[in-house]
Amino acid sequence: MKIYVRDTSYQTMIQEKFQNKLQLVERKEAAEILITGNYQQTDHHPNHKIVIIPYTGHDNIDIDLLKKHNIKLFNTTVHSKYVAEKAVHLMQALLGNTIDYHRRMQQGDWSNRNSKDRISWVTTFDKKIGIFGYGRIGQWIQTLLRPYTNAFYTLDRGKDYPNIETVPTLQDLVKTSDILFVATPHTPETENAIDDSILQSFSNGVIVNVARGKIIDQNALYKRLTDGTLRGFASDVWYNYPKNNSITFPSDLPIHTLENVVMSPHCAALTDTAKEEMIAKVADHLNHILDHNFNEVLDLKRLK
Repeated sequence: MKIYVRDTSYQTMIQEKFQNKLQLVERKEAAEILITGNYQQTDHHPNHKIVIIPYTGHDNIDIDLLKKHNIKLFNTTVHSKYVAEKAVHLMQALLGNTIDYHRRMQQGDWSNRNSKDRISWVTTFDKKIGIFGYGRIGQWIQTLLRPYTNAFYTLDRGKDYPNIETVPTLQDLVKTSDILFVATPHTPETENAIDDSILQSFSNGVIVNVARGKIIDQNALYKRLTDGTLRGFASDVWYNYPKNNSITFPSDLPIHTLENVVMSPHCAALTDTAKEEMIAKVADHLNHILDHNFNEVLDLKRLK
């Protein structure tokens, strides 16, 4: 079978493990299998049979196009635990006042240590945790936070969630929670799902986003961070992304200037070991494909 991938790490793996079974091609039109996170109408060719996403997230994949042409889709989610770990890092950096303490210490400022007005931080213990998107990442977030609290909530999707309480609406979720983790896929239904009406209901709340920026309305977010409705916001995902390493601010609004915001540059899966695990999982998918085992293929009907 012919396979196309641009990443040289995956090319090396294919050459080492599948040199007699898979043929690397330089043109995606010639391939039957593509390893890519982007697949749109302009990418399609009748030769294409299988797409493998080498990381979590199918928002840049035209699911309807795959359905139409009966193209199978595999996802690689082995690094979900690292995305969840980064979500917890961001939360604790925000609530722990870590960045502010650090910056003050750089100036010799001990945050009023020797006075009654010492600057405190916020504990995670006994907080009520809302998880918007209770898939692999959301479940890992819950696992990592279990030592701190037993109060976890998510949306009722008609599924059996034995280890978490469910609420009927997103409005109910924020009213129930102290901290909201956003880990849901970006779809037309979830874009701007967290709008101003939701944020107004989240008095003194904290949001941590490791899903996609556009799930939260950026105008409403900035407004509620600056007027004191929200306690804080931490995020690894954004509204604007750089091209060619240009200087790029993460939002159309000056969210990056706010003291109650902690940011990271969409790097949650970029650990010292994640790439090797993702490559190994893609190799596992390729073995299954060559064995005509499609048990791990995504159900496209459930993605839209």
